[in-house]
Amino acid sequence: MKKHEGESIDVDLSTYRNGGMVYGDNIANRVARWVGTKIDLSKPWIKSGKNNYTAGKIIVSRGARWHGEFFPWREIVDMFSEDIMFVGHTDEYEDFCNKFGKVEQLHTIDLYDVAEAISGASLFIGNQSSPNAIANALHAPSIVETCLYAFDCIYDRGNVTYCHDGRLKFVFSEKSIQVSDKKPLSGYMIKIEGKTLCAKDEHICIALARADCYLRKLRYTVDQLTQLVERY
Repeated sequence: MKKHEGESIDVDLSTYRNGGMVYGDNIANRVARWVGTKIDLSKPWIKSGKNNYTAGKIIVSRGARWHGEFFPWREIVDMFSEDIMFVGHTDEYEDFCNKFGKVEQLHTIDLYDVAEAISGASLFIGNQSSPNAIANALHAPSIVETCLYAFDCIYDRGNVTYCHDGRLKFVFSEKSIQVSDKKPLSGYMIKIEGKTLCAKDEHICIALARADCYLRKLRYTVDQLTQLVERY
């Protein structure tokens, strides 16, 4: 990689958003479709070294945007704080600790450092951010804080969990966590094929149901989901 100094550009990836978005389509597929190429996401598409210091650890990242409504960050920190290393800007780190509890910060110089940290660790947990994109490219074991209003980071690989509704269960370092969804005292709900989804806001409830249907491979339109909304 080098600084651009006026050379001719063969493919301009910065314009891929002009190609529109199909719900659930991930960014890699959108870029590939925009430039007219086929890609294979079934195997890792980047390589990096491993940071031995992160061996046996959980790398955590939470950028300033694309947050989930229900992700159980506090429960994760309460259980695994000693296993967590945070990568990201200092303001992101401070915001995370203020909201969810103190964890170790791993200082990195660039995104290759982040890749080595993720590659060397046992698990990545984060929201839809650059470190998450790296974890996807490495096919690293991951848990993703899924954003309901930017549902474009879903990759079909066996070692990733997408947490959109707050329900989460996993075991790490002989410690386990099981979190059920937190039903508001009042709000809106949608009952769909054996599952009840609740939120304080009607639009969030519909977005939650839409994401849930996509992940469970159920075919419901937004109009159909809107008709299923009940107030409680």
